[in-house]
Amino acid sequence: MFLIFSVNSFSQNKLSQSKNELNSGSRSGSESVRSSSSYSSSSSSYRNDSFWADIFVDFFAQGLLWLTVGNHSGEEHLSNFYTPYPYFNGYSGNYSQPEYDRKSPVRFTIENNIYDPFMHKTFANRLKGRVNFRHFGFQSDWLQMHEEFPKTKLAMVNLSFCYDRLRFQRFNWGWNMGANFIGSGVNSFGFSIGTTAEAFLFKRAALYASLKGGRVNKQPVNQFEIRAKRYISKFFISAGYETLKIATPRYHYITAGAGVCL
Repeated sequence: MFLIFSVNSFSQNKLSQSKNELNSGSRSGSESVRSSSSYSSSSSSYRNDSFWADIFVDFFAQGLLWLTVGNHSGEEHLSNFYTPYPYFNGYSGNYSQPEYDRKSPVRFTIENNIYDPFMHKTFANRLKGRVNFRHFGFQSDWLQMHEEFPKTKLAMVNLSFCYDRLRFQRFNWGWNMGANFIGSGVNSFGFSIGTTAEAFLFKRAALYASLKGGRVNKQPVNQFEIRAKRYISKFFISAGYETLKIATPRYHYITAGAGVCL
């Protein structure tokens, strides 16, 4: 009986712990570090070091550009257009090969997911909206969390720029970068960066995965989700698993949702 009470007491206060740690991070001052350096190399040595440094920077920049953006003139899949909705033609997912007289449409996607807590009592709901153009997109989502005992709420909004690096008919992978805002008394901004992938395994079904990390007031705000999707014309339903880490506490959820492509 005592063990059950302790577990319940801990879970009921997880959201308050997240909020308290986020707020304490905003009040803590940053430490300044003093450093000094000496420079005694000759001018010829300096020029030699600068030459190799320039080569390294150029090589790193070219590699980073290829990894994140790709070569649009050399990779045919980057010319694929965004479909009106997955399986619109019976076999293509989010991307399809360009057609002679067809331009890539602008797709709006709206979905809502209900979060059923696993081993804790912090309920949640996430509303997502995304607009996709041919080569990039923007996404926003609003996560609302709440506990009943003691009554505590936490709301987080994320806005991100999205880019798909791989655009095959049955698989796409990309990255996103943006900002988080946590309200509910925390009222602070932070950055976020993440990656997403979706594989269209067989007719009308897909597997979606997303990993996103960030910080708010020097505290981690991380998310991982994996969901199975079933597409029905422009509509889809989904079910899966998601874990969130907000400051120290971690939250685990079974998720279920639905959405539509407009």
